[in-house]
Amino acid sequence: MYFAVKHSHLSFCAAKRSIFYYRFYRFKIQNRPKTRFLAIAPHIIDTFLLISAVAMCFVIEQYPIQTDWLTAKVLFVIGYIGFAIVAIKSAKPAKSYSFLAAATVCLLFAGKIAATKSVF
Repeated sequence: MYFAVKHSHLSFCAAKRSIFYYRFYRFKIQNRPKTRFLAIAPHIIDTFLLISAVAMCFVIEQYPIQTDWLTAKVLFVIGYIGFAIVAIKSAKPAKSYSFLAAATVCLLFAGKIAATKSVF
């Protein structure tokens, strides 16, 4: 059970990252309008990612607020979401790239924390 939940969670994380960078490339670099796929797919992936994250918490019996590394990971994920929204919606290119870099840093720290299960 553990490996099934873990691998599904990691797969949804990879899909989330991929679709975020693809959306940024398509909207900011190619200046193309949003397609139906790019309007719906991120919400579906986010839903399954959240479900797998909650399932993972129950499987490993560790929860945010109780566990410091999991709390830090959740905070970095929230930071990623905020920076990603501003990066995609910003009209100024310099601002978009700055927030893209900040979102990437948050993703890297969340991944590092998840892999090592340590905040430091």
